[in-house]
Amino acid sequence: MTYRAVVAGGGGIAVRHLEAMQEIEGLVPVAVAEIREERASELASQFGINAYTDYRVMIEKERPDLVIIALPHFLHKEASLFAAAQGCHILLEKPMALTTEECDDIIQAVRESGTILMVGHTQHYIAENLAAKDLVDSGELGELVMIQEVRHVPYDRPDRPGWFFEKSKAGGGILTNLGSHSIDKIQWLTGSPVTRVKASVHHGMDRGDVEGAGMAFLETATGIPAVMVQSVTRGCPAMKPNL
Repeated sequence: MTYRAVVAGGGGIAVRHLEAMQEIEGLVPVAVAEIREERASELASQFGINAYTDYRVMIEKERPDLVIIALPHFLHKEASLFAAAQGCHILLEKPMALTTEECDDIIQAVRESGTILMVGHTQHYIAENLAAKDLVDSGELGELVMIQEVRHVPYDRPDRPGWFFEKSKAGGGILTNLGSHSIDKIQWLTGSPVTRVKASVHHGMDRGDVEGAGMAFLETATGIPAVMVQSVTRGCPAMKPNL
């Protein structure tokens, strides 16, 4: 069986999705929607698909099985509700939405439409994370007593679109965008949801009104403590979990 997919958004992550679909048997990309017409045409030519400047028009005309939503965060809710109403399954880039209420609205819409929603949390599929999960679950190294998740990356690089640095559009900065990966990883490794949080953040960047650094002290429902540390850096990047 062949499934037809479209991509809403034309940024770097959208390109990764389009490239990945070339490797998946039975999944065929048929269109991309990007508000910048020149960029939409460029991607359409590169991948041999149709181009649109409005994701709504694309979904209505193409009638895809799957919509991959790789839009700015503040558009996640409206795009998800539209796709669900059209009966499309959804792969939604993280962070899921700007607020808990928006996330709940998306979940409700998907349930009512009978479609499937997946949020783009990739940490479950990375080889070293899978190895760590096996070690934790097997108990081979003993009981898991804490996690420290560290990410120091050049988050404010010049090629990152400006909306990432506007709280009203992005929802937050590095802890919101990359922290969603870290929290997902912590909950997955422990098999338990985070139930307590205490955090402190700092701007630490030359632009925007979102955080560029922060620490969060977390505790799961089973009592496992975790520390999440993230910051903007330009010379000594680090991305590692310590269990």
